[in-house]
Parts: sequence; structure tokens; C-alpha cells
Amino acid sequence: MEKEPTIWFYEDTGGIKLGLPVKDILFHKRSAYQDIYVMEIKGHGRALVLDDCIQLTEKDEFIYHELIVHPALFTHPHPQEVLVIGGGDGGSVREILKHKSVRHIDLVEIDAEVIEVAKTFFPTVSVGLKDSRVNIHIEDGIKYVKTTDKKYDIAIVDSTDPIGPAKALYEIEFHQDLGQRLNEDGIMIIQSECPYYNAQFIKDLCIRLRTIYPIVKIYVYAMPTYPGGMWSFIYASFKYEPTDVEEGKIKARWQTMTTRYYNPKVHKGVFYMLPQFMLEE
Repeated sequence: MEKEPTIWFYEDTGGIKLGLPVKDILFHKRSAYQDIYVMEIKGHGRALVLDDCIQLTEKDEFIYHELIVHPALFTHPHPQEVLVIGGGDGGSVREILKHKSVRHIDLVEIDAEVIEVAKTFFPTVSVGLKDSRVNIHIEDGIKYVKTTDKKYDIAIVDSTDPIGPAKALYEIEFHQDLGQRLNEDGIMIIQSECPYYNAQFIKDLCIRLRTIYPIVKIYVYAMPTYPGGMWSFIYASFKYEPTDVEEGKIKARWQTMTTRYYNPKVHKGVFYMLPQFMLEE
């Protein structure tokens, strides 16, 4: 039997090249900001690719979205007002809405095309975008943070890689403004790339954030379809240590929802189980 022809998509970071076998290209469009692809990947379902970088696959997106959200929302004792910068696919919003205390989410996404693509091709990821508690702003997150007078308990910076339009989301000016938008016990989470290949970037970002927040923690996790296989987030807070939360309190809230990766032991484990090379940086 003749083998099925295979097209390979490669994400090349300069340090490593990750290849995924493509069954079909379902969508392609150049928006005002970026190249958008939706691909059907063998063994992984549909994948969203922006400017040749994998944003999510249906197979493993739950890992990223659960871990960018739940460590912060389970650490805060009563999160009600949440800001999401980026995250137009809706995955972060879906996870935030699992917390019954949340009253309102402002999603600020610069590219309306990403939201429409997510609604069309990734309904299980974008499902929360139609919730009445979600207010979608199609605008630059940097401008929004600088001009809004709203205050938030949690801010999630669910951005693409720190190149192109997302680069400024990692600079000190943005984070100084963002800190002003948080309540005095607010928490901020930002995705912070692969520790293997971006160690200096992560270190520099932590240094910047420590000029704003008294508590700054890195946490890591395995992400199969991101180059390098290990990815990281940075947690920053004015008040709450994520490892100080009692496991029983996490469990009581967690049992009211469904997660596939996050649980009360993972909450502390991602902070405690840093590899030695990261502790020595």
C-alpha cells in the first residue's frame, strides 16, 4: 500500500527545530498583524500557528491554558476581576471561568482575526468567549493598560513569543503600567518561553519584574508541541506566595471543576520542582 504523502511543518527557533506532520491546511490568512494558519496535524488534531510559531494543538493545549491560569486563581483567596492580555484563542478565558468567584473578565486582543479563527476552528477552546462575564476589547494591550482606570485582582499576559507586536509586552514600561492596574493584593502571570534556550531572557524578565513586585516566581512544565519540550511561566504578586496556600483550600475549590493537568499537588509542584540549572542562573 502506498504511504500517505506527508507535509511537515517546522518551527525553527534557531536553537532547535520542531517538526509536526500536517494532514491538511484548513485555513490561511495574513491579518493586519500576523500570518495565521490552522493545520490538521497527525496525532494532535488541529493546530493554530501564528507567524510560523505553534500557539496550540487540540491534543495538548489544556496543559498550557490550565497552568497559565490556575496557579494564580487558586492562590488568590477570592478572584473577581480578571484581565487577559492576548489569549484571543479563548483558552485562558475558558479556564478562568471555572472559578465561581470570577465576576468579570476583560480580554484585550489586538488581532480580531485570531478570535474569529478560534471560534470557527477551535470551539472547545474558545467556548468561554460567549459567556456574559467576558468583555472583548479589540485593541493594543499596551494602550489599554495605560489608559484604563479599572482595577483587577489577576492579570494574565497570554502573549505570543516576544517578537513583533508582542515584544513590548515584556518591557519594563508595560509592566509598570500593568502593576498600577492591579489591586494591592493583585497577581500577574506571563508566559516566559523555554528555559533551555531562553535562560538569559527569563533571568532579565525576572529582574525587571522584581522592581515592581515583592514576590516573583518561575514555574516550569512539559509542553510537547513547543520547541524544547519544557516551557515556563512567571508568577508575580504584591502579597501572595503561591506555595503558602493550604492544599486543603485548593482541593475544596478544585473539586468543583474539571481539569486534566492541574491539581492541588501540581499547584505546588511546578514551583518546587525547578531543575538545578534554573536555580543556579
